[in-house]
Amino acid sequence: YGAFKFSDAKNSVAKATYQADRYFLVIACQTDSMVHDFIEKQKKWELWDGDRVSDEVLKLPRDTARELVTRHFGIEWSKAFLGLGSTSPFLPWRPFVQCWEKPDRLFNHTWHLVGRGDFISALDGFCRDGQKRVALLVGRGGIGKSKLLHAFAQNYSKKSRNRQLWFVEENIPMTQASIDELPATPCVIVVDDAHRSENLKSLLAATVHSSGQKKLLLSTRPQRLDFLKAELTLAGFDCTEIEQLPELKHLSRDEVKALARQALGLKLAHLDRRLANATWDCPLVTVVGGKLLATESLTPELLESHEKFRAEVLNRFQDIIVGRIAEGQDEDYCSELLQVLSATAPISAENESFVKTTADFLKRSPEDIIKGVSKLEQAGVLLRRGRSLRITPDVLADHILHRACVMPNGQPTGFAERIFSSFANIHPEKVFLNLAELDWRILVSTKRSTLLGTIWKDLEVALRTGSPEIKSRVMALVKEVAYYQPERALLMVELALKNLPPPPKQKPSLFVMSWRKHILQMLPEILHRVAFTLEFVPAVARRL
Repeated sequence: YGAFKFSDAKNSVAKATYQADRYFLVIACQTDSMVHDFIEKQKKWELWDGDRVSDEVLKLPRDTARELVTRHFGIEWSKAFLGLGSTSPFLPWRPFVQCWEKPDRLFNHTWHLVGRGDFISALDGFCRDGQKRVALLVGRGGIGKSKLLHAFAQNYSKKSRNRQLWFVEENIPMTQASIDELPATPCVIVVDDAHRSENLKSLLAATVHSSGQKKLLLSTRPQRLDFLKAELTLAGFDCTEIEQLPELKHLSRDEVKALARQALGLKLAHLDRRLANATWDCPLVTVVGGKLLATESLTPELLESHEKFRAEVLNRFQDIIVGRIAEGQDEDYCSELLQVLSATAPISAENESFVKTTADFLKRSPEDIIKGVSKLEQAGVLLRRGRSLRITPDVLADHILHRACVMPNGQPTGFAERIFSSFANIHPEKVFLNLAELDWRILVSTKRSTLLGTIWKDLEVALRTGSPEIKSRVMALVKEVAYYQPERALLMVELALKNLPPPPKQKPSLFVMSWRKHILQMLPEILHRVAFTLEFVPAVARRL
């Protein structure tokens, strides 16, 4: 309990006469620099003081850390030390980022951040600014948003801050109770991939009424930026309180070369210029491609064709994952499982209906599905956030889904229709949203896409001829994808109005009236999402 002094450290080392390869001096309090310097000079010795022990506990999986602290100190100490209760979506930065810090995995964030110093400075400035309450970090997939947040968190923790740093776990309900559990001290709350978050409204409301105690840092892909800004405005934030950082663009060629050298290692460092030229606008592909070259999983000759190399990096990334998981046995099954997971994410491996439907789709047993998902999570391919799992990195998930749905010549494979049909009864919103976003990306790059043509036709038929309940379910799906499919969504609104369940002519039917009201109440929100595409604003205004 008292101070641990230099003389105490000398005595401890002197008393350790047992022969061992390594020695640890573990103390339950803090100490001074003399003790640290002394232990550092001792061969084989390492000092774990109170701060180091605390840091190691925070690195543990969330449930393990909670169980450990609760068992020895009680639930109140667990809440005080780990910060929160059992169902909170808020995590201290260290346990949140630990999944990115495993160097044995092909994709990780153990490499040093290259460039982006201006963004780190801007985020530091935001944390100190007394007026700004929300910062928006914008960048497309693979450009390095998560790595930047990782470096920001590390940098933040090294300085003396008067605000705690929290990260939000995806897909854990954000209730008022969990928000109230946050310590009353000032804090910065980071929402990575805010474009996927479905329950921000409670957090926005709590932040806007916190009198500056809480600040938000939201990272998003560009296609959802306007939607997020509208949500902030509706929550009550003034535009002067929102800082939108410049969009995260590609690194300079020299910076990409420096990043390439880290990935390639000393032996292949001479390939840095060629790798940088082939991957200059996607740091993720630079890092993964460099590692694949370093391990001879790709040949340097592929660098001659930039487009082919980039595609082959992601193909080989997927193939290596499959090979490691399958270990030479049934690699086709592993590939097919990854395709299903890319289309249905985020998934819950504990959901019996999901497991059974996946087993039926792949013609496997439920036990095979559970084992396959478990192996993918252990290998770091599936990232657990809260109760849900999704493929990481996002760019790999996008690539796997594209490869499953679209042939090299651009024609649909039929996978989209099959997966949507199979999961329509248990998981339709997520599947349709993932497919709609893929369709949007194809449309942006090629100006044409027929990926969802058959699905939209089936939904139109259901809206014309289905029961009131089915019509309501169809419009709920339309609401999910209206942001990415504005033209189709607007047509479905018109079709819904023409095919509303009619008011009963005789005795009122509460059943029919309820579904009619439910459908009508969804239409303004659908039109709201359509209107983020500027060309449809006049049509939306007329219909409203």
